[in-house]
Amino acid sequence: MHAEARPPATRRPRLPWRWCAAAAALALLSGCTSAPKAVVDGDRGADLAGYATFAFARPLATEAAGQPSALTRHMEQATLREMRSRGFRQTSSMPQLILNFNANTTSGGAAMPAVPPPPRLLPGGYYAYRDGQYAVWPGYRDRNAATPYPAGTINIDIVDAASQRLVWEAVVPGAIKADTSEPLQPAVDAAVKAAFASYPKPPETAGK
Repeated sequence: MHAEARPPATRRPRLPWRWCAAAAALALLSGCTSAPKAVVDGDRGADLAGYATFAFARPLATEAAGQPSALTRHMEQATLREMRSRGFRQTSSMPQLILNFNANTTSGGAAMPAVPPPPRLLPGGYYAYRDGQYAVWPGYRDRNAATPYPAGTINIDIVDAASQRLVWEAVVPGAIKADTSEPLQPAVDAAVKAAFASYPKPPETAGK
């Protein structure tokens, strides 16, 4: 008896080893990298969509002795982009909102991008930069008091300019890393985008 003929075996094309290595690295990175998580809160009595104009606090709390740091520049650029994309208009003439930033940039002696507080701010506590500048809304809860923010935390304050009272806050714990070899701008952009993800857009007629 003749042996039954078998069809010739098909061979899968082999990918170059460099492609395989790159694919494995990409899969590993995608599994380990996660989007930043923002903790957002605001004054329940404030109509956030009713505002139309804004300006940045001068100096911002992340500025060092009046000289903008890299962190300040990146945060200002990213926040400006987010506000404008929602229809808000930056102005130097009687803005309705004032934006301010702060950051926890040190832990255990490991230096983050240098951003010491401006001389006019009072010492003591993460939110000391607010002292004498603006108040918080009734019932505001200081999360840092219960659980200190980890190194690399950034936060964004939005203040009603007329009442000098905080109306919205976003905190992004561990948004930037102590390893200065890591690019700062992409981390700040991602953190600010996460912070504003749920911020309302003003109506088209606001401020007109």
